[in-house]
Amino acid sequence: MIKEEKEVIKKYFEILTENHPEKFEIEEMFDDDGESIVPENMEDSNDANKWVLLESNVSEEDILKLEKEFNVKLPSLYKAFISTYFHMFEELDGVLDDFHCEDVKEVYVDILTQPSNKPLQVIENVYKECEEIIEFGYIPIGDFNGWGPICFDVHNNYKLVWLDHEEYYNCETREELEELGETIFGDFKEFMDCFFAGVTHKCEM
Repeated sequence: MIKEEKEVIKKYFEILTENHPEKFEIEEMFDDDGESIVPENMEDSNDANKWVLLESNVSEEDILKLEKEFNVKLPSLYKAFISTYFHMFEELDGVLDDFHCEDVKEVYVDILTQPSNKPLQVIENVYKECEEIIEFGYIPIGDFNGWGPICFDVHNNYKLVWLDHEEYYNCETREELEELGETIFGDFKEFMDCFFAGVTHKCEM
């Protein structure tokens, strides 16, 4: 990770914070055990229904350990993303152009939360659930529009591919997943442009 990449990530967070303050609201404040979902140091002192960004203390060593545990190699900008801020975003909105012949298609993504008390736990849990597709070269980073995981395609320059949730479970080979998957973004920067900076993304479908 380089300092410049973390500065890029910070800029995206600044844009989202300024344009969409409502994204800092959280619907469910407690988990099934009655524990607060938002860590105390991320609670907004001015609004009990909001959380605040907190600078991350996730280190390069932490990410290296994650990569080693799941035998993955994450792209550099994404590593900067998961080590810049702790966040509790539930859903981010974007607009796609020329998506399945639709212009100005409004979509959303559920990205993996990173609370300060469990920095990489959500990511680890998802990786454990998705070990089979990870073995085939697909690393999930969230859920696309409620339709299934959006993943880095390790064998295709880390493009971001959507795998339909009703079908990918049945795939038993990399070839089957390649046939099923639809490339949405060319790289993680395009993803950030869409969901953090509000840039309409033109799909190449």
